Amino acid sequence: GVVVEKLVNAISKSQPPIKDEFETREEFEARIQKWEGKKILGNVDVNSRVAVIVNAVTLPSMYQSNASTIQYDAENEVMTLKLQAGIACSGIMLSRVSKPKREYIATNGYGVKQKVLLVDENRACLQFDEGGIVTSAEQEFSFKVPRKVAENTKFLMSLAIIGRITMPYAQIEESQEGATIRFPIEKNIVTRTLVMNVDSIWVVNSFSGEILTKR
Repeated sequence: GVVVEKLVNAISKSQPPIKDEFETREEFEARIQKWEGKKILGNVDVNSRVAVIVNAVTLPSMYQSNASTIQYDAENEVMTLKLQAGIACSGIMLSRVSKPKREYIATNGYGVKQKVLLVDENRACLQFDEGGIVTSAEQEFSFKVPRKVAENTKFLMSLAIIGRITMPYAQIEESQEGATIRFPIEKNIVTRTLVMNVDSIWVVNSFSGEILTKR
């Protein structure tokens, strides 16, 4: 498995080639090929097949409790996992970590004063490229799980999203969200996105390593 934030930072630091208006496509593709042959992080280059591994229960999302819905049918002993694309990402949000920075007093246009919390938020996202076999984060998995181990299995399930890094490889975007009376939190957001040609998704028991199902 790879750590998305570290890999995105390493890709950005290595400066993937951007086509110059004065070079031919052939010249640009030659530069791309040379760059793609370099190691980016450890033994990983953009041609490496890598896995992004995340806990299915704790996947975050902006406008729902999380990015996955897990339900168990005790009558038929069937576990169903629905994976949903994140609204704040061009794919699936893998993690969202907020760190309080400071508080200050703000005043709106009507003279109402409100204490506002300023936070730094880091988001990690995975974008599914159309060149992969699996092109959408919207997925549903159903598989048999004996009732006696169903509860433990639910909270130990992880997703292994497997594929190869592809253009534009990675993106780092900075944005801000202003505070409101209802939600007095101002956010400085950094979103790191890894772009992959995804060829398979495995649902695994992160404790035992058992593959529960895969697509």
